[in-house]
Amino acid sequence: MMGARGDFVEQIVAESGSFLHTAVAFANGRGGRIIFYGESGRGFSADAEIIPYIDEITRQIFDSCEPRIFPRVGVELQDGRQVVVVEIFPGMEKPYFIKEAGMMDGAYVRVGGATRLAEPYQVQELLLSGTNSSADQLAAENAVDDVEIEEFCRMMYREAEKRRADAADVARLQKEDLLAWKLLREEDGVYRATNGWHLLMGTAEELFPEGFIQCAEYLGTTRLDFVGGEEFAGSLTEQVDGAAAYMYGRLAARGAGAHGLAELSEELLRRLIARAVCQRNYAAPGRISLVLYEDRLEITTPGLLEEDMTIWKLKTGFSKIRNRAIAAAFLYMGMMTGFQSILPELYRAAKEARLPEPAVVTLGDSVRINLYCRAEEAAAPEESAEEIESVEPAREEAAAPEEDLVPQPVAAECAEPVQMDEAAMLGEDSVPEAAAASEEASAAAAEAVEAVEATAAEAPDTPDAEDGAPASAREAEEETEPLHEEAREEEPEAAEGMDAATELDLEPAPELKLEIASLADLKADAAVVEEEAAEMQEEKPNAAQQELSFTAEDVQDDSLDERLIQVIRENPKVTQKALKEALGISIATVKRMTTALQKAGVLERTGTNRSGEWHVLKD
Repeated sequence: MMGARGDFVEQIVAESGSFLHTAVAFANGRGGRIIFYGESGRGFSADAEIIPYIDEITRQIFDSCEPRIFPRVGVELQDGRQVVVVEIFPGMEKPYFIKEAGMMDGAYVRVGGATRLAEPYQVQELLLSGTNSSADQLAAENAVDDVEIEEFCRMMYREAEKRRADAADVARLQKEDLLAWKLLREEDGVYRATNGWHLLMGTAEELFPEGFIQCAEYLGTTRLDFVGGEEFAGSLTEQVDGAAAYMYGRLAARGAGAHGLAELSEELLRRLIARAVCQRNYAAPGRISLVLYEDRLEITTPGLLEEDMTIWKLKTGFSKIRNRAIAAAFLYMGMMTGFQSILPELYRAAKEARLPEPAVVTLGDSVRINLYCRAEEAAAPEESAEEIESVEPAREEAAAPEEDLVPQPVAAECAEPVQMDEAAMLGEDSVPEAAAASEEASAAAAEAVEAVEATAAEAPDTPDAEDGAPASAREAEEETEPLHEEAREEEPEAAEGMDAATELDLEPAPELKLEIASLADLKADAAVVEEEAAEMQEEKPNAAQQELSFTAEDVQDDSLDERLIQVIRENPKVTQKALKEALGISIATVKRMTTALQKAGVLERTGTNRSGEWHVLKD
């Protein structure tokens, strides 16, 4: 399975003739491999069966397809079974079609993991791809004179002066520049404007009735509560500027309700729309649309990705321009900074604004970019004033000097459990403060010990009435002995709470042991609950990852299963975590879907969980 190229592996039985349609679709697209399991569907048991089978497959493909397709046929061993593998390479003479049906009725393409009859506009795009040209470079019927050409050049020069930072270095356009960009074509000494010329001038309404940009806004996350919208026609520069200003104005009007989308610059949004104009298929039905919801902004562009393009390539910065004449004009006018993909810049801007990573989704015969709102603002409520006031006294108590504590044995014995509960109550931020308070108390105790020793050394020897020992020295020794003992054990709390002249048994009472054990059990239960809550929070998708709800017009023939299969097709070694992020669903849903598809015979997993890969067996 050639996953890096987005190829597809299809299971075919001998009596099925649809593999010819798939072979044509692979030649019209990115190429692919077809695996034959024999008439029984269990592989070939004898080598004598394989050679005639290969000859028959090669003959059918060679005789039935136009232009001729030359496949590479081989034999592989899969799961102990011998199978025949036919590899079809991307063709250079598109469109390919079934000879008996003709070009319009026999050309097939791959759409959403399925082989489908090509629409007329798709056949036209295949013809353009075979001649290395684009729809905006096709000549229109009307001819233009030198005056019109000069006016067109002045219009583009004014736009470049207004938009480019190096306006002083902008060179004036000449007729030769328009001919090189194929905005102008010369036929028998007559100059004819191309489709790109008319789109840039705003005179392409008859050529492309849907060649405009549509903006809309909805409440919530679905197309139920319509707020307002506007359509932008005219020249392409007017469309791009109008759509960008309108949508950015709606984001600014929402303020905090935009949840971070307004932090993306208007210039970035304008260049993103300009790229959509350069990438759209003007022969395909539909229009460029910008739809703003409560949790996302959708930018939909009519037209599939080019046959050698994948979403992974777009994310890495690789790009292939569909309308090259318009792109050259946009680059000259300063509406684009280059021909490379704008997605890496968009991802970087979203990361700086603390927004979720934008998603690129293929829907039927269109491509959509989703810009998600910031989800953590709604998920992290601010602390109330009462909560802050209740926490502050606890912190002060944790940092209070130990001589203020009640000097009782019970308090000394319970010091450690109380500190644990207190740290759990205050949270992680208060733990360093409590540790600092403990260190300060230990330092204070050490200073007290040194002061007592110094006093004992300087005091005069006074006879004691009972045993003749110096009274001050004996008192100092009685006072410092427990302090020394407790300082060595790193428990200053117990030393401060005990009487220096009294020897206490530090073994807790049975009732106190039960109480300490209960406190420890409660703390352990609370930690378990917090861990479970954290896991549930990680599994629960946020607003930016929730499964989007589309109307029938938006979704067309796409489904969640097809999107999962498409992701696997582009990267057979994709992990469940990557599937979760790509589809915006939970890990549990990914496991449930892949298990169901494996039981249905659609997917197959080989290798280990870490280094294995997926195989798509059938649609």
